Amino acid sequence: MQEIKPLDPQSFCPGGREKKIKNCCSDIQKELDQINRMFQGKQYAACLAFVEKLAEKFPDRSCLKFIQCTLLRELGRNEDALAIAEPWAANEPDNVRACSELASIHTTLGNLEKAIDILIDVFEKSDSNSMRMEPLETAFMLAIAMANSGLTISAIPLLHFLAKFPVPEIQQQASNYYRQILSESQIPLLYQLLVPGAVPAETFPELDKYEEALTFAYSARWKKALAQLLSLEPLGEQFGAIYRDIAILYFWLGNIEKGLPYLEKYITMPDTSEEDAVEARLLQWYMENRFWEDDVPYIQKAYWPIQNSNTALENLLSDKRIAVLEVDPAQFQEENSPPPQKVFGFLDKPFNTVLSEEEKKEFPPQLRTIFTLFGKQTDRDARIEVFSYPADELGAFEKNLRTLLNGDLGDRTIVNQAEYSWTERNMIPEFYPPAMVSYSAAERLALEQNYLENVFLPEWITRPSGLLGGKSPKDAANDPSLRISLLAAVERFRNYLPEGDEANQFIQKLRSQLNLPEVRQITFPADTEEKDLQLLINHVPVWRWYNIDFDALSTSILCVILDNAFALGQNYVSSRIAKILLERNDPLSVQVRSACFQLSITDSIRNGNFEKAHDLLKQVYEEAKKADLSDGRWNLLEINLLIAEGKPEAVMGIMQHITMNHRNELDVMEGLQMIMQRLGIGPGSGAPGSQSAPTAPVFEPEQKPASTLWTPGSSNDSNGNAGPSKLWTPD
Repeated sequence: MQEIKPLDPQSFCPGGREKKIKNCCSDIQKELDQINRMFQGKQYAACLAFVEKLAEKFPDRSCLKFIQCTLLRELGRNEDALAIAEPWAANEPDNVRACSELASIHTTLGNLEKAIDILIDVFEKSDSNSMRMEPLETAFMLAIAMANSGLTISAIPLLHFLAKFPVPEIQQQASNYYRQILSESQIPLLYQLLVPGAVPAETFPELDKYEEALTFAYSARWKKALAQLLSLEPLGEQFGAIYRDIAILYFWLGNIEKGLPYLEKYITMPDTSEEDAVEARLLQWYMENRFWEDDVPYIQKAYWPIQNSNTALENLLSDKRIAVLEVDPAQFQEENSPPPQKVFGFLDKPFNTVLSEEEKKEFPPQLRTIFTLFGKQTDRDARIEVFSYPADELGAFEKNLRTLLNGDLGDRTIVNQAEYSWTERNMIPEFYPPAMVSYSAAERLALEQNYLENVFLPEWITRPSGLLGGKSPKDAANDPSLRISLLAAVERFRNYLPEGDEANQFIQKLRSQLNLPEVRQITFPADTEEKDLQLLINHVPVWRWYNIDFDALSTSILCVILDNAFALGQNYVSSRIAKILLERNDPLSVQVRSACFQLSITDSIRNGNFEKAHDLLKQVYEEAKKADLSDGRWNLLEINLLIAEGKPEAVMGIMQHITMNHRNELDVMEGLQMIMQRLGIGPGSGAPGSQSAPTAPVFEPEQKPASTLWTPGSSNDSNGNAGPSKLWTPD
């Protein structure tokens, strides 16, 4: 909310008319001073009554309208504030304060499309070199509201614009929130980096107008950009990307309904490549909030009465298919009732159907059922309750349960039922190993991959989906009209699977089973000059980088891509490049080589390849010692490795080493503190979490490691300064 600041004669009128109070409202200076004292004393109701009475005498004073809006919003009377702001902005359309106030009120009321419409008008009327704070602050408020209401696709470009605006306080807030929503949301990179713009042929008749439209779009003049693109719509048959750009601008302005038909046009254009059409179809589904559309009924809760809970407990604990889950029973407690005695998992389906019967005994089955056992209560029988179970499989579970309890099971009561996506419920398996059996992270990863390929995938390709017109993927593969939708459905799995080779292998296997072509590897002509190669790579969408043939690229180009991939959180691409750079016999700056080691070690830990992580740590310790560099960052990574290996006893020695040898390195000490809190050690510690402890960033996104690359004969240091170079170079 705008604050009413001290109103002295030399300050500008708060009504936004760009005049000082002495030249605008000097005749009510005394009253403005009284208003200010009442506002500072939080006498809002009395202040509002005083202002309303004053406004009757001076109905056209903008300062009084602004103060009225501010007070009404403080008192929660947003509709009344809107009634003041709308005619004020209508009568003074060039008054930035009036329009910003109106946009703020619409934002508070949830009228987000209206708010952004007003705000973009303000941006388009303003000089970007002398933008007032009011619209910038309102834009930040609107971006947060959009992100919180699910319109993240509109919030992201608005935040991106604010993050580049040369106003430090706005720039910092927008940058922080921009990073926050990208890290917290599940929005795929395709939608995060959605921008208009393509490369038309040089013979395109309206090239200048098209490029001008893009300039408008990138400077938050979205309505001007849209109007310009709409004027080019007749040329869409020559250059289909115009339709995509129009759709994007409509999406940014919060008008999803108007944008979707243009996106469909783009998908069906002859000059739209298959890859572009597939990505546009994914975007279309995202904007329509369409998911897998293969919902099946699930029982959310059902129960059976039993006679004796103690006997039932003995029977359940004696069966190898029953696992006692280490969860807090209070999670399943009903209001004013005691919690269950135990929470169980019924391991009713083999995790891997391709194993022999003997092998199945040694491998963990898939957990398909969570159920609880309640003792007898004053007003209720003892009972067994089951949660979130496929309705068509409940009968089989009940039959097993009746056998386990020797018939002590009453009639079933279903409390509630709902429909859930079959794909989302079955894609990621939950499994528990039998007693006394443990698996490493790599073994669990292999088991999950085996499940996806041999259990989940064969069933998925036979299940009907609304995304494919009610056909199964197997049937859709024989229907040319559904090819783009089928490819999009297959590609959609990247949003759900951990990025890496396993996801690529799963996609390739799925494509193979549906007789679809393999994903095309992106290559570049071998004789392309480096400056031209950089331009070619810049035209490859970031979300396709995972398929670039990085082995064929030069070290300097790889360093540039590594910088960008790291800044965008593309862990798989970053790790692949890091591995290649470490294997090459090319000298690198300290900064880049550090980045490569950190990425490779972290990736090895994540994939459960602990032996590889130890080998890399040994190498980096030796190189750090030889170059007389701190090993604090690597100490933190070694702690993470030991925690992942389940060796907490070895962690304490490294922690002591850090506190003795790195106490003056702020980033290392902060990283150590976070690890200690995660482990429940020391003051301010909480319950251990599952995420890896953060370490100091390898390099900030705005830094360019390629510019500090060492080349033979160079006398630059790792920061690009003249003088002796301190580099890590392979022996």
